[in-house]
Amino acid sequence: MIFCKTKLLSLSFSLLLQVGAGAAAPNDAPSPPKKLTQKLLWVLSQAFPKKASSPSDVPSASDAPSSSPNKLTLLIIGDSLSAGYKIDPQKSYPKLLETLLERKYPSTQTTIVNSSVSGSTSASAPGRLRQYASRFSPDAVLIALGSNDGLRGRPLKSMKKNLQQTIDLAQSMKMKIILAGMKIPTNYGQRYQKQFGDVFKELADKNDLIFIPFLLKGVAMQSEYNLPDGIHPNEKGQKIMAETVMPYLEKLYQ
Repeated sequence: MIFCKTKLLSLSFSLLLQVGAGAAAPNDAPSPPKKLTQKLLWVLSQAFPKKASSPSDVPSASDAPSSSPNKLTLLIIGDSLSAGYKIDPQKSYPKLLETLLERKYPSTQTTIVNSSVSGSTSASAPGRLRQYASRFSPDAVLIALGSNDGLRGRPLKSMKKNLQQTIDLAQSMKMKIILAGMKIPTNYGQRYQKQFGDVFKELADKNDLIFIPFLLKGVAMQSEYNLPDGIHPNEKGQKIMAETVMPYLEKLYQ
């Protein structure tokens, strides 16, 4: 079809040159109009005949390019930092994020499933992912675990292994993955503190993940943004966490 149209176009322009120069058109060709403008239109009409319109020729809304998916379900696997410990659940950062995303991407049906459990460690992540994936079929997962591993002095090799198993499982389910980095206080020793933080960056680099360097950026060790225990974010702290995480979630809509 492409070859035939190209050949016809070449023939038509050749004919145009002949007509413009005063030469006679081929005997089997229709007699072209005399005016030059009409000659050009006539030649082009021979090369590109008008098609009868049909329903399939009319663009639909679904044919238009879309900058975001029609539906997105995000699963959050975290601990008390993501569970909204001792605050109104509607003021927790996962709920705030859902509202922010719905406002910014109104054409996308956004659902955030928060499976975070206070006190949980990385060991619970693979099982929780299987459980919630079978129920909600998430498109993406935010892994926000490890703080309790560090606070309890758990071996970093075990934590890294648990997180890698969770990442492998999510990848096998074709999910996009966001990994939240964690940090622990200096009183655990500078060596352990550094090694702990490095685990998350290493996993993100190895698996090419969307990486949030520190979930509690601007909140940790700030009394005005934490509950009296100095560990868990209050409602103000949760708002900052939502602002920290938001730019990374937007990558899911691109």
